[in-house]
Amino acid sequence: MLMMYGMDRLGPLLHGAARAMRKRFEYRMREMGLSSAQWRLLVNLARQERMTQAGLADLLDVEPISVSRLVDRMEAAGWVARETDPRDRRVRLIVPTPKARLAHEDIRAIADEVYDEALNGLSATERDTLVKGLSAISANLSGLSLAALSLWMMTGFSPQMGRWPVITSGVVQGLGLGLVFVPLSTVAFGTLDPKFRADATSLFSLVRNIGSSIGISIVTVALSRNLQINHAELGATVTPYNPILGRMAPAAAAGDPAAPTGLDGLVNMQALMVSYLGDFKLMMIVCLSALPLTLLLRKPMPRPSGASR
Repeated sequence: MLMMYGMDRLGPLLHGAARAMRKRFEYRMREMGLSSAQWRLLVNLARQERMTQAGLADLLDVEPISVSRLVDRMEAAGWVARETDPRDRRVRLIVPTPKARLAHEDIRAIADEVYDEALNGLSATERDTLVKGLSAISANLSGLSLAALSLWMMTGFSPQMGRWPVITSGVVQGLGLGLVFVPLSTVAFGTLDPKFRADATSLFSLVRNIGSSIGISIVTVALSRNLQINHAELGATVTPYNPILGRMAPAAAAGDPAAPTGLDGLVNMQALMVSYLGDFKLMMIVCLSALPLTLLLRKPMPRPSGASR
């Protein structure tokens, strides 16, 4: 059915269009002397006015040490400056220089030109339809959906599997989490006044770490509890009266004193595997349950010019 509508070309077309637009935009940025990492930092910093390095690392989804080196280079080039937080002298804030603010206006103008070039020949109605269609695709394949998909894939793990199920589910999960945390950070800071963002960065990281700790605690408790239950249920079938045991492990059925140790190891392995599968299923349900919450998100309303001063 998909072939009838040319849907077999959808993936290559989306990838090719995104790649062509990105290359075109980065080519224009190189004319301004900005690398991909530098213009991304400038755009985020222009929106937030001032941020800590940890906050920038969250928005850019990179390690803080990488942001530190990037800021060092951009500070030397006059794009950004470091200031001491007036409320906490231990905290250093990254702020855009006048040069960076002017460049941000140029970046927006270049982005508009690239969009106009890419959408040349499309009417306003066609452009609106395109945006709505891509928005629907993005919603259908959101980070939470990909994370849930990877967890569903992990519910099929077994002690006899090869390496590819682990690799495939890991790649899907990494992509999903990347699509969760970056938009989440952007939405969290999108409506904040710049003067509160240094504190908000610390609070955001604190709440996220507390939530992660609670989640880890819950799945660890569930794993330990299910391990005991599964071990008891599986161990109850290991008796001399079980005909399957006699066929699969005749030494144990015959009373070999060394056999119970090996059987207990197998029971532990299977009980632990089943317990992990239960945890994967629990986390998948949590991800799917969180999907409706994305409907509550709204595009932040722009603040009036000068409102943050």
